[in-house]
Amino acid sequence: MKRLRRLASWCLYASCLAGVADACPVCDTDTGRKVRAGIFGEDFGPNLVVTLAPFPIVLGVAAALHFGLSSRGTTGEAHRPIEGGGG
Repeated sequence: MKRLRRLASWCLYASCLAGVADACPVCDTDTGRKVRAGIFGEDFGPNLVVTLAPFPIVLGVAAALHFGLSSRGTTGEAHRPIEGGGG
């Protein structure tokens, strides 16, 4: 356990010292700036809402299917067994 803690501490220390990787060759170009301006422009808020809107709906449908719909408004009489047997 002590060895694992030492390894985790060393990995955390090494990750703090590591420089930022420059993986995007387009980000610092004029094209990258135009793309960023197009994404995070004045329509960003409405576009984000429209993009994320289906997720609560799908989650609600999945929860309704998983947990079942509420049975409010029903009386217990429809679920009573038939007395005297059938048959």
